[in-house]
Amino acid sequence: MLIAANKVILELSPEGKIKKMIKIPYLRSEQRLQMKTVRKLSDGGYVISGCAQNKIYLLNDKGMVTRTIDLDKIELPAKVRRIHGVAVLGNGNVLVGTGYGASLVEVDKDDKLVWSLTAEDLPTIGLKYVGSFVIRENGNIIVAAYNSAYPMFEVDREKNLIWKVRRDKEKGIDLPTAVNLASIGF
Repeated sequence: MLIAANKVILELSPEGKIKKMIKIPYLRSEQRLQMKTVRKLSDGGYVISGCAQNKIYLLNDKGMVTRTIDLDKIELPAKVRRIHGVAVLGNGNVLVGTGYGASLVEVDKDDKLVWSLTAEDLPTIGLKYVGSFVIRENGNIIVAAYNSAYPMFEVDREKNLIWKVRRDKEKGIDLPTAVNLASIGF
């Protein structure tokens, strides 16, 4: 079990015992602006999003930084602010939800932009913030879009909108920053 809390990554046993602790001292001190996403990689390493720094950190299985992607230094379709979701794709590229940058961006191993999804690509969504996301087996992406007219939607890699859920505060569909795919059998 993998848990991220403030500036620490914890690997816990099913009983809640700490098996491994990795300290991340280089993150900003303001707790809500530290890690928004942490994922364990197939090689035993980790990828984390440094929210305030707008940086992605790839760590080896010992917790040492092996790569830093500074999104402020990459030419992107929009300025990033308070990045959120991050995932390493099968091809080694990194997909990032840019927070108030209101986009998803894919960066290759040379820190070059290779794909993006912006508010202009899906004008009906009213995209204001891209938080976390889930990549489905078919490659489609389900996005949490905080403060947007449609705060949850699915899009394919050709930027076709598959479905969208309208913001409805009374129904509790309001300001999500995270989305998880709990079941695909519906």
